[in-house]
Amino acid sequence: MANNNSKHIINYIKKVFKKSNNKIAFFVIFIIIVFFSILIQNKTKSIYYENTQIVLNNENITANLKENIIFENNHFYICSEDIQNFFDNTLYVDEETGQFITKSDKKLATLKENEDYITINGSTKKVTYPVVEKDGKKYIAISELEDVYDYEFEYIKDTNIIIIDSLNKGKIKAKIKTATSLKEGINGFSKSIVKLSKDSEIVLIEENNDWTKIRTEKGLIGFIKTKKIENKNIIRENFLNTSEIKEKAEYMEFDITNKDISTFKKRQDIINSILQQTIKNDKMYVKLTYSKEKDFEFERFTIEAEPVLKECGINISF
Repeated sequence: MANNNSKHIINYIKKVFKKSNNKIAFFVIFIIIVFFSILIQNKTKSIYYENTQIVLNNENITANLKENIIFENNHFYICSEDIQNFFDNTLYVDEETGQFITKSDKKLATLKENEDYITINGSTKKVTYPVVEKDGKKYIAISELEDVYDYEFEYIKDTNIIIIDSLNKGKIKAKIKTATSLKEGINGFSKSIVKLSKDSEIVLIEENNDWTKIRTEKGLIGFIKTKKIENKNIIRENFLNTSEIKEKAEYMEFDITNKDISTFKKRQDIINSILQQTIKNDKMYVKLTYSKEKDFEFERFTIEAEPVLKECGINISF
């Protein structure tokens, strides 16, 4: 269809050009050619990014990555600095074992270069090469950490985009009522990103009166007219952790002031002991005391203890 249009335009231009040698007419014709070429390209081009892009909770964060995403061993990897920036700012390498230690709200995980597994709250998940080194930097298999960070991971081959949706974030899907263009901005003169066909499925990001920010099935983000949207469906509500740590009579107190918490393994042994005693005594609140000045070892202890206890429904205060 686009090729036929081009032929008609070219034939028309030839006729006009034969009738006139006027420079103004030639200039007008040249502008028409350029305009229609751009129009045709916008309607037919397929978007594919040379470097893998990543959309995290409906925001394309690719430009803010320290390093490019790499694909090896059938995994997608991002560098450890980017894990710290976007997923876990407490990411830490244990000097004794060389393990990466990472956490989310209720999960504590360890992973290491040249190993074939990840441990998550003490359980083992089979993963080949969860950590690799490239150009002197450590890269972590982000495609294998769904159970750690509690998200959905999807790779869209057509656009070379990774989509990551946190499961505690709300999600609303809808459909396109009639064919329309996905725009870069909130007006009709904004550049078109891609053409969306009728019944295309979309994710709503931010809805306004006239324009709504959306994400397409292929991970592209932009704006369409709000009136073009129908069949809204709430897939997931926002989950807000509203639990509060309260002083209660039914709590257990543990003094770790004189405990050896200098290594990850020693901290884990103490945390597991606290967990077992709390469960055994049917308590849901734990209070930890540390009379010394708060130091790095205590900070690591609190970081590593909280997700392990929270997964078992135990509230903790320090």
